[in-house]
Amino acid sequence: MKIEATLSQGRLEFSRPIQLKHDLVRLLVDVPDDEIVESTAAYNVAPEVLMMAASMRSRLDAVRSAPLASDETLPPLSAKTLERIEAFVRREER
Repeated sequence: MKIEATLSQGRLEFSRPIQLKHDLVRLLVDVPDDEIVESTAAYNVAPEVLMMAASMRSRLDAVRSAPLASDETLPPLSAKTLERIEAFVRREER
């Protein structure tokens, strides 16, 4: 359904009264380009902080995309770890 609305001070006001079935409804809003204030950054952050964040992101991306170690290179499971695995298996069997 298409209905006209006005956004006024963060509040969406419909051109005619409507009653929605649910409290949370997803909407698609068409905002004219000339009504948007362009901003290079959402926050006023110092350049060195941005550089540190970019460095952290690069390191995290490297960790996320790193290949998993093969089973042969992993250390053997401890007795306590094996006991925990067996306990999980017993719980699932119930």
